[in-house]
Amino acid sequence: LKGFVRNINMDVDFTDTFLDFRTIGIYTPYMQNNTLQLYLNGRVHGPVTHLQSDRLRIETPSKKTHIDLAISIKGLPSIRKTVFDAQIFNLKSVSEETDRIISHFARKNKTILSKYLSNAKFLLKGNMLGSIYGFKADGAFSSTVGDIVFDVSSDIKGKKEGSAINGKVTTHDVDLGKILKVSNLGKISADAKADVTIKG
Repeated sequence: LKGFVRNINMDVDFTDTFLDFRTIGIYTPYMQNNTLQLYLNGRVHGPVTHLQSDRLRIETPSKKTHIDLAISIKGLPSIRKTVFDAQIFNLKSVSEETDRIISHFARKNKTILSKYLSNAKFLLKGNMLGSIYGFKADGAFSSTVGDIVFDVSSDIKGKKEGSAINGKVTTHDVDLGKILKVSNLGKISADAKADVTIKG
């Protein structure tokens, strides 16, 4: 198996290909029991230790999430050593489904978006470089509750320390009342420096 993931170069052209992540669990234990399912279109090449795609289109079976990106994944099968480098041309989704996808990889239930943005549709474009322990990201997030331009980095630590996020954020017509469920709050547009620690 070690020789396969390092020395065998793959070159696969996906056309409406169904992927069940339990299959990936054969090669990386972190993905075992991950029941996420996706459809893929695009070419992926390289050894398992360094997979690349210049253009990959991903869709969920519900068709609520569409991702169009270029990506390099270096370090598999060890997810803890893996670095992701992605240019996201277009990501369309809804808050609840995005949380379900995140939960599959976090291996526990997450309500990061749907807690504040119930049934919100959004569009994301940008770049991300990092791992499960932290990342740098920049881009634009447009949604039914407002728009955000961001250039941030994150350091994801343990449960006690939490996750630190810092960088620059610009908001335009973000509906605080809808997000916080407070009817007498309106929309906000602002430039801000973020320095936040999230625990739990």
